[in-house]
Amino acid sequence: MATSITIEKGLADNLEMAMKRAEDGQDLAMAYALSIADRCAHQLGKDISGERERIRATGYAAALRVYLGMAAERASQGQDYSMECALSIAERCAAQAGRDISAERTAIEATGYAAALRVNLEMAAERASQGQDYSMECALSIAERCAAQAGRDISAERTAIEATGYAAALRVNLEMAAERASQGQDYSMECALSAAERYAEKSGTEISAQVAEIRASLRT
Repeated sequence: MATSITIEKGLADNLEMAMKRAEDGQDLAMAYALSIADRCAHQLGKDISGERERIRATGYAAALRVYLGMAAERASQGQDYSMECALSIAERCAAQAGRDISAERTAIEATGYAAALRVNLEMAAERASQGQDYSMECALSIAERCAAQAGRDISAERTAIEATGYAAALRVNLEMAAERASQGQDYSMECALSAAERYAEKSGTEISAQVAEIRASLRT
């Protein structure tokens, strides 16, 4: 069974640790050390409410500063999801610290969604040029969400990127179908032709002659 001296030391050590973590803005580690300190204090019949409140005030103010800084950094990099996660934690810390961070949040989000929109449109355009339609569509979907948050209309950019992407994907699949035909791989050829016809429909391109030519070239 722990002696009162051991418990006293545990109380002092955990209060010290809680304050160190608080000063570093490590709110979860601070809360954990405080929970142990509370248990030690209860066993000793001591009231540490004053120390607890002082440590918590320090910790949540520091953590708020840390997470707002992290959110701003992620925003500048166009990492909208990481920005949102950091802002969510910052809001929790702000509530504990009795702070209103609505102005800071609005400014960070404006930067973040504009940057994320730019990043994802560039990614979509790159994937489109490579004929990677699925990756292009994923990037465009994220771009649309960021555009909505930023109050932007990107319908023109989307149309242009999709036109490039579907034309490139059409070319890629026609080339693949022709290659498979030359190898006598009829099933793979038909799969590629099916994909090509889908992209042809999306891009408004007539490919019936190419399809017929590729099928006729199937090596038997």
